[in-house]
Amino acid sequence: MQTDVAPQNLAAPPEARPVGVRTVLRYLIGGRDAIEAIAASRRALWIGLLFVLSAGLAREYDQHYLIREPAYLLIPLLASLIASFALFLLIRLAVGRQSAPPGFWRAYRSFLTLFWMTAPLAWLYAIPFERWLSAYDATRANLWTLGLVAAWRVALMTRVVSVFAHMHAAASFFVVMFFANVAAVAGIMFSPVPLPAVMGGVHYSEAETLLALVTFSIASLSVITIPILGLGALVAALRRTPKRGWSALAACNSAHVQPKLRALAIAAVLVWLTVLPFTQPEQRLRWRVESLFRAGDIHAALAEMSVRPRSAFPPHWQPPGRYGFERHGPDLFTAADALADTPTADWVRGLYLQRLRECARDWHFWHFGNDDIPRLANVLARLPEGPDIAREIREELEERLTHTNQEPGRYRAALEAMLALADSQVTTPP
Repeated sequence: MQTDVAPQNLAAPPEARPVGVRTVLRYLIGGRDAIEAIAASRRALWIGLLFVLSAGLAREYDQHYLIREPAYLLIPLLASLIASFALFLLIRLAVGRQSAPPGFWRAYRSFLTLFWMTAPLAWLYAIPFERWLSAYDATRANLWTLGLVAAWRVALMTRVVSVFAHMHAAASFFVVMFFANVAAVAGIMFSPVPLPAVMGGVHYSEAETLLALVTFSIASLSVITIPILGLGALVAALRRTPKRGWSALAACNSAHVQPKLRALAIAAVLVWLTVLPFTQPEQRLRWRVESLFRAGDIHAALAEMSVRPRSAFPPHWQPPGRYGFERHGPDLFTAADALADTPTADWVRGLYLQRLRECARDWHFWHFGNDDIPRLANVLARLPEGPDIAREIREELEERLTHTNQEPGRYRAALEAMLALADSQVTTPP
């Protein structure tokens, strides 16, 4: 007995329609005809690849020194390959054999083309909010942009999966959202902001705190909803009722790609190459300083920063040497200690002294490792500004000292040394 779907139940391959700029625009708003035309075109894959490369340039043209950090251009491409393949496997699992899928790699090629064609949405990331807004407002604007693009992509891929695999819209939504939430949790694991430190009360800038809180909220919501969405995806798989097979959309015919679309895809890459000379000089300086910090040459890094004004570096850039960011370079105490014997520009010295003050004033700081208290005492003793900073935290020092009877002698001695420094008559030179 023949168990596969009879050939007459499969839809005939769609007529080869030229894929042009209008097709892509209709695709981005979920037009069925555009989805079918792109999925059935072998040549559209290369247009999608150019769009992915242009999206990487749009995201990174003013964030990294691309000559020395080219991996940042390849990361979006690699991530898209991994994500599209994982989502494709999930769709195949949900659809099963009832839809008589075509050859695996032929179908994946069509799906990858559709996946890559969402890349133009990432062009919104190119808006340079940092050059117009404060660090906090720029972070808010970037988060709103990220939310808009993410929501748009989820809605579009839900529509794409529904058309491509002929799944019910609700089933497509559960499959796509389940995948998106798992991907979000995986991505947050590599967050550049140390969430435990932020949630524990360590002082960071308003922009970083906002970013960390939003990231934490997304992670929490994703973890909570993953089981629900996974159950919905499972139900969708068990109740699959495809209207017709998806082989028609994965036929990979030779649909013509119009010259205007090819020109747009090439221009989308070239336009960023013309912008790079205006944004890369400051990124080169950032990369140079961060490389010196990573190599442990703190004095050379401070000197490199000091020979240039703050405006020569990227807007809102935070140089290494921060408490809680040790995995990204030297910690705050190492950087601040180097100030004692390194001539620095006022903006460089002021930046690290401000970080030291904020760290010392933050009461939550005292809940961290006891080794940090002696290090703080040593740094304050070496800096001309040390007595002033010690006086600012006198009350915290005295209160902490009353609870150190059982603490190691080195820890208690460091507190007493900072109190003595606070009582000294040395003042910061004007």
